[in-house]
Amino acid sequence: MSKQLNSWFECRKNELMIAGHRQLIVLVGDLDWALAYFGQLSAQSDDKQAFTNLLVTDFVLSEQQHAEQLARSVEVTNKNHRQLLGSEYQHILLAAQSFNPEAFAALSGTLVAGGSLFLLLSPAEYQEPSYFLQRFLILLKQQVGNGVYLLRQGDEKDLIADFAGADFGSQTQSQGLPKCDDNRAHELSGEFAYQCATADQVKAVEAIIRQVSGHRHRPLVLTADRGRGKSTALALACVELLNDVDEKNATGGVIDIVVCAPQLAALQVFFRQLSINLPEAKVCLQTGTCQYQGSTITFYPIDKLLLDKPKCQLLMVDEAASIPVYLLTKLLANYHRIVFASTVHGYEGAGRGFAIKFKKVLNEHYPNWRSLEMTQAIRWREGDPLENFVNRSCLLDASLAAANCQQFSQANIDTLSMRLVTPSELLAQPYLLEQVLAILVTAHYQTSPNDLQLILDNPKAQLLVLKTESANIEQVQVVAVTLLLSEGANSGISESEINGVIDGRRRLKDQFTPQSLINHCGLFSAFDWQYLRVLRIAVHPDCQGLGIGRYFLGKITRFAKQQGGDVLSTSFGLNSELLWFWQRAGFSLARIGFSQDQASGEYSGLLLKALNDSSAEFAGIATTGFYQQLPYLLAQQYQHLSANLVAVVASAWPQSVLPVLTELEEYQISAFAEGKMQYDSCAYALQHWLIIHLVELAKQLKPTAQNSTTSVLPLIKRLLIRASVAEICAEFGFTGKKTLNQYLIDYVKRHYSRTTRITST
Repeated sequence: MSKQLNSWFECRKNELMIAGHRQLIVLVGDLDWALAYFGQLSAQSDDKQAFTNLLVTDFVLSEQQHAEQLARSVEVTNKNHRQLLGSEYQHILLAAQSFNPEAFAALSGTLVAGGSLFLLLSPAEYQEPSYFLQRFLILLKQQVGNGVYLLRQGDEKDLIADFAGADFGSQTQSQGLPKCDDNRAHELSGEFAYQCATADQVKAVEAIIRQVSGHRHRPLVLTADRGRGKSTALALACVELLNDVDEKNATGGVIDIVVCAPQLAALQVFFRQLSINLPEAKVCLQTGTCQYQGSTITFYPIDKLLLDKPKCQLLMVDEAASIPVYLLTKLLANYHRIVFASTVHGYEGAGRGFAIKFKKVLNEHYPNWRSLEMTQAIRWREGDPLENFVNRSCLLDASLAAANCQQFSQANIDTLSMRLVTPSELLAQPYLLEQVLAILVTAHYQTSPNDLQLILDNPKAQLLVLKTESANIEQVQVVAVTLLLSEGANSGISESEINGVIDGRRRLKDQFTPQSLINHCGLFSAFDWQYLRVLRIAVHPDCQGLGIGRYFLGKITRFAKQQGGDVLSTSFGLNSELLWFWQRAGFSLARIGFSQDQASGEYSGLLLKALNDSSAEFAGIATTGFYQQLPYLLAQQYQHLSANLVAVVASAWPQSVLPVLTELEEYQISAFAEGKMQYDSCAYALQHWLIIHLVELAKQLKPTAQNSTTSVLPLIKRLLIRASVAEICAEFGFTGKKTLNQYLIDYVKRHYSRTTRITST
């Protein structure tokens, strides 16, 4: 590094510290050069911190490179960058083989004031950029010289203020590198209560504390952008509550707090702050627990929290946007003092979708709920150029335009047009791209900056939008969006690669559907078919409930047929409402995963819809195979499925594998209904009848209705899921086995005589 460049960097660092800002420096060159450059800066870092620098790379470093970097920085790969969220770094180098927008956006939030984020691009990426990088570099050009800079290998004097390539050597300091102004200063914040860093944090801590002593049934919703100290506020409030517990409190001198999050790793900041501010407490991040003078703080994932229902004086849900709204609604029924905290946009989840959907639930059932927004950043100050660039380049600040959808009904819904939008069109129409991302982020809690890259760069991806017509692009209303991914046949997959998948030796990128059908269903011909997978589908929140989603899916089906597709597929976290929608659209389950999603607590389902007669037989084999195994799986691998969801799954039982009631089974069912035979003697026959009954119930319901009535749920729990009597009684309020058994008898007596007795297929 030249003396002039080194001098400039030190000057910029001081300037940034005074302003409370960070900067981005894009490096264009090879890895060795970037590591050497980063190493020189690392050597100048503040020695007061144990780790002040971070290297993120998926390159295989030489032993010398590895040793040199470990001596002065933390080293992680792109894939495990999330484990560092909540940490703090002075300098970060992102040096990956391909640009990872999610890591770029997420780790930018760990950079402290005065810090620099270095992003390495290869010369090839810079000279022939992808669509995503084209947009990225255009935005870089617009902001370069204002906290964003470019440094190219071999021309290190050219840290340009003019993106076109001004000559550093021929410019004065004021024309080239930003002038270092040591006289610039900002008022430093004073000390705040509760060890808080901002006034916003103080308000948040006090609001959380009031949840324990204030009125019940008044949930607090705490929202914040990234880096506002939300998780720390939760921890500081807990510290205050644990310290203030005494014999006068209703809690009897101790307090038990439960904290929930998509995964324990998301609570690193929370538990670290507990250990710092409660040094005498026994804090264990590995187990997610804190014990202090008889009081406890315990982490529960959402599925276990709903299952165990632990008692507590306060429930806190961090990153609530990553948890489906219907599960959050269940928490409201179980707990009376709750804090829901979430990021309103960014890598953590679709915070704006959470805000829109969940607040509707709160307004309807808890009109006295409270809301608090944190806007003051902790690690940097307002106007930070790095935050501004990250938000723009990754579209984290995409705003959702209001849509007037009440004009659409079944009579005129066909005035909406669907069209395929190409990446080049999206680059040429930034407003359209922003609306597409805003709708996706609002609807899907797992949407991330990587989705923007996928839309623009993946040649197998196709983006369809449903929109109004207008000559002025900015007057066009985007009503719905879907992202399709081509898989299977005609994807350029070789026979050896397919054999590798069959043998369990290979895992191919962007081939989820055929690989899942091979690995989990044993359908080795899966790659013979061409699939279009519905990766994302979202309807504008102002337009939901009007039949637009169903209409859109019909148009998507016709599009897939025109593309020569054999099968439409989709995979998502199952809940009864979503599954009911997809089944009504002609999709059938091919499998349900055996493990629950860490964030949502849901089981993932794979659904298929055949698009021609040839593929119908293949898809039918997958579906019938799943349902043939289902009675066994429900009592084992799927025992934690909700009865509501099982009702919807069973309602689509294929006729070809529907149980056939024998004459003996019919007698046993009648005898049970009349109290002549015990439950255990008739359970097998009753199970068969219940499956048939659920199919019949579905036929009686309107197409728009969700398939289940609450009265049948105890039977599903007893006969299909085969839960214990104690569990069923606790869930449905029965006083014991006798009352549960009588309920089963009464239900069968009411419905068996009206059910079609199927004795043949």
